[in-house]
Amino acid sequence: NITVYNQDQLTDDYVLISPFRGNSSFLIDRRGTILQRWSSTETTFMGYLREDGSVVRPVITGVNNGITLGGKTGAIEIIDKNNNQIWKWSLDTATEALHHDISLLPNGNILASVWVVKDRAACIANGRDPNSIVEDRLIIDKVIEIQPVGSGQANIIWEWSLWDHLVQNLDASKLNFGAVSNGNLFDINLSTEGINYTHVNGLNYIPSLHQIVLNSRVLNEF
Repeated sequence: NITVYNQDQLTDDYVLISPFRGNSSFLIDRRGTILQRWSSTETTFMGYLREDGSVVRPVITGVNNGITLGGKTGAIEIIDKNNNQIWKWSLDTATEALHHDISLLPNGNILASVWVVKDRAACIANGRDPNSIVEDRLIIDKVIEIQPVGSGQANIIWEWSLWDHLVQNLDASKLNFGAVSNGNLFDINLSTEGINYTHVNGLNYIPSLHQIVLNSRVLNEF
């Protein structure tokens, strides 16, 4: 369904499209011709193309383990160029769940966003205002590096958690007390939006800087 077509401005590169909550991903040219299609029984958020012609996609498990925030996926799959699902791995429990975006690394591993549940006691001990704790818990963001193994296993070889970089100026008797103006730390009381502290959506890796960039819908920042 191309609505604007200008032959003189066409380029030779391709576009990978994964319709939101669909089952298929498509590689198209600038004329809209479908060159390749990857499909499975999974429902996906997006897809990323690898050099070998396979597509890596975060997929929705549909499992209700108590983390019911919008954007939860719960699993990742790899479909090869012959349309075979060659790997699928899940992280979807009552305390941890994959969500939203992933990013492919040059070493073949996958970065993924994870939500982690912290109970009321842990939140208060770390300086959260007890009056802003909803449902007796807080859900924070973590990033993990996954090394796919076999057809359904994975090694988590690195992680970064928001929980390890907190600050608060509410209670000197609690953990993380300090100056909230510290730009390297996250004020645990900055966000009061429900149970989700930051609600990270996008995730990407910048090879030239060897850095990871996240965006927080709640905190309005990268």
